[in-house]
Amino acid sequence: MQSDPRLSDLVGEIAAIPVVDTHEHLPIGPSQVNPEADLLREYLIHYFVRDLISSGLPEPVLARALDASLPVADRYGLLSSHWEFCRLTGYGQALDRAVRILYGFPRLDGDTVEGIAAAFRASNRPDKLHRVLRDACGIVTSLLCHPQSLESDRSLYTPVFDIGPLVWITGRPSLDALEAAWNVRIDGFSDLLAAVDGILDRVEAMGVRIFKNGLAYARPLLFPETGREEAERAYPGFGPALHDYLMHHVLRRIDRDGVVLQIHTGLQEGNGNDLRYTHPEHLLNQFHLYRNLKFDIFHMGYPYQDSLAALVKMFPNVYLDLCWTHIITPRLTRRFLAETLESVPANKISAFGGDYCFADGVPGHLDIARENLGKVLLDKMDDGLLDRKGALSLARRLLFDNPAELFRLEFGPDGRVRT
Repeated sequence: MQSDPRLSDLVGEIAAIPVVDTHEHLPIGPSQVNPEADLLREYLIHYFVRDLISSGLPEPVLARALDASLPVADRYGLLSSHWEFCRLTGYGQALDRAVRILYGFPRLDGDTVEGIAAAFRASNRPDKLHRVLRDACGIVTSLLCHPQSLESDRSLYTPVFDIGPLVWITGRPSLDALEAAWNVRIDGFSDLLAAVDGILDRVEAMGVRIFKNGLAYARPLLFPETGREEAERAYPGFGPALHDYLMHHVLRRIDRDGVVLQIHTGLQEGNGNDLRYTHPEHLLNQFHLYRNLKFDIFHMGYPYQDSLAALVKMFPNVYLDLCWTHIITPRLTRRFLAETLESVPANKISAFGGDYCFADGVPGHLDIARENLGKVLLDKMDDGLLDRKGALSLARRLLFDNPAELFRLEFGPDGRVRT
Protein backbone atom coordinates (compact mmCIF):
# COMPACT_ATOMS: atom_id res chain seq x y z
CA MET A 1 0.00 0.00 0.00
CA GLN A 2 1.19 3.53 -0.69
CA SER A 3 2.51 5.56 2.27
CA ASP A 4 -0.13 8.31 1.99
CA PRO A 5 -1.71 8.26 5.48
CA ARG A 6 -5.04 9.47 4.06
CA LEU A 7 -5.14 6.42 1.82
CA SER A 8 -4.15 4.08 4.64
CA ASP A 9 -6.90 5.48 6.86
CA LEU A 10 -9.51 5.28 4.11
CA VAL A 11 -8.60 1.72 3.14
CA GLY A 12 -8.69 0.77 6.82
CA GLU A 13 -12.27 2.01 7.06
CA ILE A 14 -13.18 0.27 3.81
CA ALA A 15 -11.79 -2.96 5.28
CA ALA A 16 -14.43 -2.75 8.03
CA ILE A 17 -17.27 -2.87 5.47
CA PRO A 18 -18.90 -6.31 5.08
CA VAL A 19 -18.40 -7.85 1.65
CA VAL A 20 -20.72 -9.79 -0.64
CA ASP A 21 -18.33 -11.82 -2.78
CA THR A 22 -20.05 -12.18 -6.16
CA HIS A 23 -18.19 -15.20 -7.56
CA GLU A 24 -16.15 -18.15 -6.27
CA HIS A 25 -15.28 -21.74 -7.21
CA LEU A 26 -14.09 -22.79 -3.74
CA PRO A 27 -14.55 -26.11 -1.93
CA ILE A 28 -18.20 -26.48 -0.92
CA GLY A 29 -17.57 -26.92 2.79
CA PRO A 30 -15.29 -28.14 5.60
CA SER A 31 -15.32 -31.75 4.41
CA GLN A 32 -13.51 -30.71 1.22
CA VAL A 33 -10.62 -29.02 2.99
CA ASN A 34 -7.65 -31.30 2.33
CA PRO A 35 -5.32 -31.55 5.35
CA GLU A 36 -2.62 -33.02 3.09
CA ALA A 37 -2.75 -30.21 0.51
CA ASP A 38 0.61 -29.07 -0.83
CA LEU A 39 1.40 -25.35 -0.97
CA LEU A 40 2.73 -25.18 -4.53
CA ARG A 41 0.19 -27.58 -5.96
CA GLU A 42 -2.61 -25.49 -4.42
CA TYR A 43 -1.22 -22.07 -5.29
CA LEU A 44 -0.61 -23.19 -8.87
CA ILE A 45 -4.03 -24.70 -9.53
CA HIS A 46 -4.77 -21.77 -11.80
CA TYR A 47 -4.06 -18.08 -12.52
CA PHE A 48 -0.43 -17.58 -11.46
CA VAL A 49 0.63 -20.79 -13.17
CA ARG A 50 -0.80 -19.36 -16.43
CA ASP A 51 1.58 -16.42 -16.12
CA LEU A 52 4.47 -18.81 -15.45
CA ILE A 53 3.61 -20.75 -18.59
CA SER A 54 3.18 -17.52 -20.57
CA SER A 55 6.65 -16.42 -19.42
CA GLY A 56 8.11 -19.53 -21.02
CA LEU A 57 8.33 -22.01 -18.13
CA PRO A 58 8.77 -25.46 -19.73
CA GLU A 59 6.00 -27.94 -18.96
CA PRO A 60 8.43 -30.67 -17.75
CA VAL A 61 9.93 -28.22 -15.26
CA LEU A 62 6.46 -27.28 -14.04
CA ALA A 63 5.53 -30.94 -13.64
CA ARG A 64 8.62 -31.55 -11.49
CA ALA A 65 7.89 -28.45 -9.41
CA LEU A 66 4.43 -29.83 -8.67
CA ASP A 67 5.80 -33.17 -7.43
CA ALA A 68 4.91 -33.00 -3.73
CA SER A 69 7.32 -35.83 -2.91
CA LEU A 70 10.26 -33.45 -3.48
CA PRO A 71 11.43 -30.78 -1.00
CA VAL A 72 9.40 -27.61 -1.42
CA ALA A 73 12.48 -25.35 -1.46
CA ASP A 74 13.98 -27.35 -4.34
CA ARG A 75 10.73 -27.21 -6.24
CA TYR A 76 10.44 -23.46 -5.78
CA GLY A 77 14.01 -23.15 -7.03
CA LEU A 78 12.95 -24.71 -10.33
CA LEU A 79 10.38 -21.93 -10.71
CA SER A 80 12.25 -19.03 -9.15
CA SER A 81 13.44 -17.15 -12.24
CA HIS A 82 10.02 -17.36 -13.91
CA TRP A 83 8.32 -16.54 -10.59
CA GLU A 84 10.27 -13.28 -10.52
CA PHE A 85 9.23 -12.49 -14.09
CA CYS A 86 5.60 -12.76 -12.95
CA ARG A 87 5.72 -11.40 -9.41
CA LEU A 88 4.37 -7.97 -10.41
CA THR A 89 1.34 -9.36 -12.24
CA GLY A 90 -1.94 -9.15 -10.38
CA TYR A 91 -1.81 -12.90 -9.82
CA GLY A 92 1.66 -12.61 -8.30
CA GLN A 93 0.71 -9.65 -6.14
CA ALA A 94 -2.33 -11.51 -4.77
CA LEU A 95 -0.21 -14.46 -3.61
CA ASP A 96 2.34 -12.22 -1.88
CA ARG A 97 -0.44 -10.34 -0.13
CA ALA A 98 -2.12 -13.60 0.87
CA VAL A 99 0.93 -14.96 2.66
CA ARG A 100 1.36 -11.64 4.47
CA ILE A 101 -2.25 -11.58 5.62
CA LEU A 102 -2.61 -15.26 6.52
CA TYR A 103 0.86 -16.34 7.61
CA GLY A 104 2.82 -13.17 8.40
CA PHE A 105 5.53 -13.60 5.74
CA PRO A 106 6.54 -10.59 3.61
CA ARG A 107 6.27 -12.50 0.33
CA LEU A 108 6.62 -15.96 -1.15
CA ASP A 109 10.21 -16.55 -2.28
CA GLY A 110 13.16 -18.88 -1.80
CA ASP A 111 13.83 -17.61 1.71
CA THR A 112 10.25 -17.99 2.95
CA VAL A 113 8.74 -20.88 1.01
CA GLU A 114 9.55 -23.56 3.62
CA GLY A 115 8.05 -21.53 6.46
CA ILE A 116 4.98 -20.67 4.42
CA ALA A 117 4.53 -24.31 3.41
CA ALA A 118 4.62 -25.38 7.08
CA ALA A 119 2.13 -22.67 8.09
CA PHE A 120 -0.09 -23.58 5.15
CA ARG A 121 -0.16 -27.25 6.16
CA ALA A 122 -1.02 -26.33 9.73
CA SER A 123 -3.89 -24.14 8.51
CA ASN A 124 -5.64 -26.93 6.61
CA ARG A 125 -8.21 -27.77 9.27
CA PRO A 126 -11.96 -28.17 8.72
CA ASP A 127 -12.63 -24.60 9.88
CA LYS A 128 -10.25 -23.09 7.32
CA LEU A 129 -12.91 -21.76 4.96
CA HIS A 130 -14.62 -19.93 7.82
CA ARG A 131 -11.33 -18.55 9.13
CA VAL A 132 -10.27 -17.26 5.72
CA LEU A 133 -13.55 -16.04 4.23
CA ARG A 134 -15.39 -14.76 7.28
CA ASP A 135 -12.65 -13.92 9.78
CA ALA A 136 -9.75 -12.77 7.57
CA CYS A 137 -11.86 -11.24 4.77
CA GLY A 138 -15.11 -10.10 6.36
CA ILE A 139 -17.12 -11.80 3.62
CA VAL A 140 -20.73 -12.39 4.67
CA THR A 141 -21.50 -14.67 1.75
CA SER A 142 -19.81 -15.82 -1.45
CA LEU A 143 -21.79 -16.71 -4.54
CA LEU A 144 -20.54 -20.18 -5.32
CA CYS A 145 -20.45 -21.67 -8.81
CA HIS A 146 -19.43 -25.29 -8.35
CA PRO A 147 -20.76 -28.64 -9.64
CA GLN A 148 -21.98 -29.29 -6.06
CA SER A 149 -23.01 -25.74 -5.19
CA LEU A 150 -26.54 -26.83 -4.28
CA GLU A 151 -25.04 -28.93 -1.45
CA SER A 152 -22.68 -26.19 -0.24
CA ASP A 153 -22.31 -24.77 3.27
CA ARG A 154 -24.96 -22.03 3.39
CA SER A 155 -23.21 -20.30 6.29
CA LEU A 156 -20.48 -19.47 3.75
CA TYR A 157 -22.13 -19.56 0.36
CA THR A 158 -25.10 -18.61 -1.76
CA PRO A 159 -25.40 -21.23 -4.54
CA VAL A 160 -25.30 -20.39 -8.23
CA PHE A 161 -26.58 -22.86 -10.82
CA ASP A 162 -24.54 -23.29 -14.01
CA ILE A 163 -26.82 -23.57 -17.04
CA GLY A 164 -23.96 -24.75 -19.25
CA PRO A 165 -24.72 -28.48 -18.97
CA LEU A 166 -28.33 -27.80 -20.04
CA VAL A 167 -27.19 -26.01 -23.20
CA TRP A 168 -23.82 -27.43 -24.20
CA ILE A 169 -25.10 -30.83 -25.35
CA THR A 170 -22.30 -32.17 -27.56
CA GLY A 171 -23.01 -35.89 -27.67
CA ARG A 172 -24.29 -38.89 -25.77
CA PRO A 173 -21.84 -38.37 -22.86
CA SER A 174 -23.45 -34.96 -22.20
CA LEU A 175 -26.86 -36.59 -22.02
CA ASP A 176 -25.55 -39.43 -19.86
CA ALA A 177 -24.15 -36.89 -17.41
CA LEU A 178 -27.52 -35.13 -17.14
CA GLU A 179 -29.30 -38.43 -16.66
CA ALA A 180 -26.93 -39.50 -13.90
CA ALA A 181 -26.95 -36.15 -12.10
CA TRP A 182 -30.70 -35.60 -12.18
CA ASN A 183 -32.22 -39.10 -12.52
CA VAL A 184 -33.89 -38.33 -15.85
CA ARG A 185 -34.19 -40.29 -19.09
CA ILE A 186 -33.34 -38.66 -22.44
CA ASP A 187 -34.07 -40.65 -25.60
CA GLY A 188 -34.81 -37.81 -28.00
CA PHE A 189 -35.27 -34.09 -28.50
CA SER A 190 -38.61 -33.86 -26.68
CA ASP A 191 -37.16 -35.81 -23.76
CA LEU A 192 -34.26 -33.36 -23.63
CA LEU A 193 -36.58 -30.34 -23.41
CA ALA A 194 -38.65 -32.06 -20.74
CA ALA A 195 -35.50 -32.90 -18.78
CA VAL A 196 -34.28 -29.30 -18.98
CA ASP A 197 -37.65 -28.03 -17.76
CA GLY A 198 -37.75 -30.54 -14.93
CA ILE A 199 -34.21 -29.70 -13.80
CA LEU A 200 -34.98 -25.98 -13.76
CA ASP A 201 -38.16 -26.66 -11.79
CA ARG A 202 -36.19 -28.58 -9.19
CA VAL A 203 -33.44 -25.96 -8.96
CA GLU A 204 -35.92 -23.12 -8.52
CA ALA A 205 -37.85 -25.16 -5.93
CA MET A 206 -34.61 -25.17 -3.90
CA GLY A 207 -34.76 -21.39 -3.82
CA VAL A 208 -32.00 -20.78 -6.38
CA ARG A 209 -32.44 -17.48 -8.19
CA ILE A 210 -28.91 -16.97 -9.52
CA PHE A 211 -27.69 -18.71 -12.68
CA LYS A 212 -24.39 -18.72 -14.56
CA ASN A 213 -23.44 -18.91 -18.24
CA GLY A 214 -19.74 -19.73 -18.69
CA LEU A 215 -19.99 -20.95 -22.27
CA ALA A 216 -17.66 -18.24 -23.63
CA TYR A 217 -14.90 -20.78 -23.01
CA ALA A 218 -16.44 -23.06 -25.64
CA ARG A 219 -18.20 -20.91 -28.25
CA PRO A 220 -19.15 -17.31 -29.09
CA LEU A 221 -21.62 -15.70 -26.70
CA LEU A 222 -23.90 -14.77 -29.60
CA PHE A 223 -26.85 -17.20 -29.54
CA PRO A 224 -29.14 -16.43 -32.49
CA GLU A 225 -32.83 -17.18 -32.09
CA THR A 226 -33.52 -20.57 -33.66
CA GLY A 227 -36.79 -22.34 -34.42
CA ARG A 228 -37.73 -25.63 -32.82
CA GLU A 229 -37.78 -27.52 -36.12
CA GLU A 230 -34.24 -26.44 -36.97
CA ALA A 231 -33.06 -27.40 -33.48
CA GLU A 232 -34.75 -30.78 -33.68
CA ARG A 233 -33.08 -31.44 -37.04
CA ALA A 234 -29.73 -30.52 -35.47
CA TYR A 235 -30.28 -32.76 -32.47
CA PRO A 236 -28.75 -35.96 -33.84
CA GLY A 237 -25.52 -34.10 -34.59
CA PHE A 238 -25.66 -31.91 -31.49
CA GLY A 239 -24.71 -28.83 -33.52
CA PRO A 240 -24.84 -25.06 -32.95
CA ALA A 241 -28.53 -24.72 -33.83
CA LEU A 242 -29.36 -27.05 -30.94
CA HIS A 243 -27.26 -24.99 -28.52
CA ASP A 244 -28.84 -21.75 -29.75
CA TYR A 245 -32.33 -23.12 -29.22
CA LEU A 246 -31.55 -24.56 -25.82
CA MET A 247 -30.04 -21.29 -24.60
CA HIS A 248 -33.17 -19.35 -25.50
CA HIS A 249 -35.36 -22.12 -24.09
CA VAL A 250 -33.56 -21.78 -20.75
CA LEU A 251 -33.64 -17.97 -20.84
CA ARG A 252 -37.38 -17.94 -21.53
CA ARG A 253 -37.86 -20.18 -18.51
CA ILE A 254 -35.86 -18.02 -16.09
CA ASP A 255 -36.90 -14.61 -17.49
CA ARG A 256 -38.70 -13.32 -14.42
CA ASP A 257 -38.33 -10.67 -11.77
CA GLY A 258 -35.70 -11.44 -9.15
CA VAL A 259 -33.67 -13.86 -11.27
CA VAL A 260 -30.07 -13.00 -12.17
CA LEU A 261 -27.90 -14.53 -14.87
CA GLN A 262 -24.16 -14.15 -14.39
CA ILE A 263 -22.20 -14.30 -17.65
CA HIS A 264 -18.48 -14.79 -18.25
CA THR A 265 -17.12 -12.22 -20.69
CA GLY A 266 -13.58 -11.25 -21.61
CA LEU A 267 -10.37 -13.03 -20.72
CA GLN A 268 -10.64 -16.79 -20.17
CA GLU A 269 -8.60 -18.54 -17.50
CA GLY A 270 -5.90 -20.65 -19.08
CA ASN A 271 -3.46 -20.35 -21.96
CA GLY A 272 -4.26 -20.24 -25.67
CA ASN A 273 -8.03 -19.65 -25.55
CA ASP A 274 -10.12 -17.95 -28.23
CA LEU A 275 -10.78 -14.46 -26.89
CA ARG A 276 -13.12 -13.64 -29.78
CA TYR A 277 -15.85 -15.76 -28.18
CA THR A 278 -16.14 -13.49 -25.19
CA HIS A 279 -17.05 -9.99 -26.42
CA PRO A 280 -19.96 -8.62 -24.36
CA GLU A 281 -21.53 -7.09 -27.47
CA HIS A 282 -22.46 -10.67 -28.48
CA LEU A 283 -25.12 -10.49 -25.75
CA LEU A 284 -27.14 -7.63 -27.24
CA ASN A 285 -30.02 -9.79 -28.46
CA GLN A 286 -30.41 -11.36 -25.02
CA PHE A 287 -30.52 -7.95 -23.32
CA HIS A 288 -33.33 -6.90 -25.65
CA LEU A 289 -35.32 -10.13 -25.48
CA TYR A 290 -35.27 -10.91 -21.76
CA ARG A 291 -36.21 -7.68 -20.03
CA ASN A 292 -37.25 -9.24 -16.70
CA LEU A 293 -33.95 -11.05 -16.29
CA LYS A 294 -31.04 -9.17 -14.72
CA PHE A 295 -27.67 -9.79 -16.38
CA ASP A 296 -24.60 -9.62 -14.14
CA ILE A 297 -21.69 -9.33 -16.57
CA PHE A 298 -18.36 -10.61 -15.35
CA HIS A 299 -14.73 -9.61 -15.46
CA MET A 300 -15.12 -6.08 -16.80
CA GLY A 301 -15.31 -7.72 -20.23
CA TYR A 302 -11.54 -7.20 -20.33
CA PRO A 303 -10.13 -6.29 -22.83
CA TYR A 304 -13.53 -5.11 -24.10
CA GLN A 305 -14.28 -3.08 -20.97
CA ASP A 306 -15.33 0.13 -22.74
CA SER A 307 -18.02 -1.70 -24.69
CA LEU A 308 -19.31 -3.28 -21.51
CA ALA A 309 -19.49 0.06 -19.71
CA ALA A 310 -21.59 1.43 -22.56
CA LEU A 311 -23.94 -1.57 -22.41
CA VAL A 312 -24.39 -1.20 -18.64
CA LYS A 313 -25.12 2.49 -19.16
CA MET A 314 -27.78 1.79 -21.81
CA PHE A 315 -29.66 -1.22 -20.46
CA PRO A 316 -31.55 -1.09 -17.14
CA ASN A 317 -31.25 -4.87 -16.75
CA VAL A 318 -27.47 -5.09 -17.29
CA TYR A 319 -25.00 -4.84 -14.39
CA LEU A 320 -21.22 -4.66 -14.10
CA ASP A 321 -19.34 -7.20 -11.96
CA LEU A 322 -15.63 -6.68 -11.21
CA CYS A 323 -15.06 -10.25 -10.04
CA TRP A 324 -11.57 -11.52 -10.98
CA THR A 325 -10.56 -8.18 -12.51
CA HIS A 326 -8.47 -6.71 -9.67
CA ILE A 327 -5.94 -9.51 -10.18
CA ILE A 328 -6.15 -9.70 -13.96
CA THR A 329 -4.92 -6.11 -14.20
CA PRO A 330 -4.96 -4.11 -10.95
CA ARG A 331 -4.13 -0.67 -12.36
CA LEU A 332 -6.43 -0.91 -15.36
CA THR A 333 -9.27 -2.04 -13.10
CA ARG A 334 -8.67 1.01 -10.92
CA ARG A 335 -8.69 3.30 -13.94
CA PHE A 336 -11.80 1.63 -15.34
CA LEU A 337 -13.66 1.92 -12.04
CA ALA A 338 -12.73 5.60 -11.78
CA GLU A 339 -14.06 6.28 -15.28
CA THR A 340 -17.12 4.07 -14.95
CA LEU A 341 -18.28 5.75 -11.74
CA GLU A 342 -18.60 8.90 -13.86
CA SER A 343 -20.53 7.22 -16.68
CA VAL A 344 -22.62 4.43 -15.10
CA PRO A 345 -25.13 4.69 -12.22
CA ALA A 346 -23.31 3.66 -9.05
CA ASN A 347 -26.00 1.16 -8.05
CA LYS A 348 -25.11 -1.03 -11.05
CA ILE A 349 -21.54 -1.97 -10.05
CA SER A 350 -20.39 -4.81 -7.78
CA ALA A 351 -16.78 -4.30 -6.76
CA PHE A 352 -15.49 -7.71 -5.73
CA GLY A 353 -15.60 -11.39 -6.51
CA GLY A 354 -12.57 -13.51 -5.67
CA ASP A 355 -13.09 -16.13 -8.42
CA TYR A 356 -10.61 -18.57 -6.85
CA CYS A 357 -10.55 -22.36 -6.52
CA PHE A 358 -8.48 -22.19 -3.32
CA ALA A 359 -9.26 -20.15 -0.23
CA ASP A 360 -5.85 -18.55 0.29
CA GLY A 361 -6.17 -16.54 -2.90
CA VAL A 362 -9.25 -14.64 -1.78
CA PRO A 363 -7.75 -12.37 0.93
CA GLY A 364 -4.91 -11.32 -1.36
CA HIS A 365 -7.36 -10.43 -4.11
CA LEU A 366 -9.66 -8.59 -1.72
CA ASP A 367 -6.72 -6.62 -0.34
CA ILE A 368 -5.93 -5.36 -3.85
CA ALA A 369 -9.62 -4.58 -4.46
CA ARG A 370 -9.91 -2.54 -1.25
CA GLU A 371 -6.77 -0.60 -2.07
CA ASN A 372 -8.02 0.04 -5.59
CA LEU A 373 -11.32 1.26 -4.23
CA GLY A 374 -9.56 3.51 -1.71
CA LYS A 375 -7.38 5.10 -4.39
CA VAL A 376 -10.34 5.71 -6.68
CA LEU A 377 -12.45 7.27 -3.93
CA LEU A 378 -9.59 9.39 -2.62
CA ASP A 379 -9.16 10.84 -6.12
CA LYS A 380 -12.89 11.62 -6.23
CA MET A 381 -12.53 13.39 -2.88
CA ASP A 382 -9.59 15.40 -4.17
CA ASP A 383 -11.65 16.35 -7.21
CA GLY A 384 -14.41 17.63 -4.93
CA LEU A 385 -16.92 15.00 -6.09
CA LEU A 386 -17.19 13.25 -2.71
CA ASP A 387 -16.58 14.03 0.92
CA ARG A 388 -15.29 11.33 3.26
CA LYS A 389 -18.76 10.28 4.39
CA GLY A 390 -19.89 10.01 0.77
CA ALA A 391 -16.80 8.02 -0.18
CA LEU A 392 -17.38 5.46 2.56
CA SER A 393 -21.07 5.27 1.70
CA LEU A 394 -20.17 4.57 -1.93
CA ALA A 395 -17.61 1.96 -0.87
CA ARG A 396 -20.30 0.16 1.11
CA ARG A 397 -22.64 0.32 -1.86
CA LEU A 398 -20.07 -1.24 -4.21
CA LEU A 399 -18.92 -3.96 -1.80
CA PHE A 400 -22.18 -4.83 -0.05
CA ASP A 401 -25.38 -2.96 -0.86
CA ASN A 402 -25.34 -3.37 -4.64
CA PRO A 403 -24.78 -7.14 -4.75
CA ALA A 404 -27.11 -7.68 -1.78
CA GLU A 405 -29.87 -5.84 -3.64
CA LEU A 406 -29.16 -7.35 -7.05
CA PHE A 407 -29.16 -10.91 -5.73
CA ARG A 408 -31.97 -10.23 -3.23
CA LEU A 409 -29.99 -11.44 -0.26
CA GLU A 410 -31.61 -11.18 3.16
CA PHE A 411 -29.47 -11.14 6.28
CA GLY A 412 -30.31 -12.30 9.78
CA PRO A 413 -29.24 -10.68 13.08
CA ASP A 414 -25.99 -12.68 12.95
CA GLY A 415 -25.10 -11.05 9.63
CA ARG A 416 -25.53 -14.28 7.69
CA VAL A 417 -27.73 -14.81 4.67
CA ARG A 418 -31.18 -16.19 5.42
CA THR A 419 -31.81 -19.32 3.33
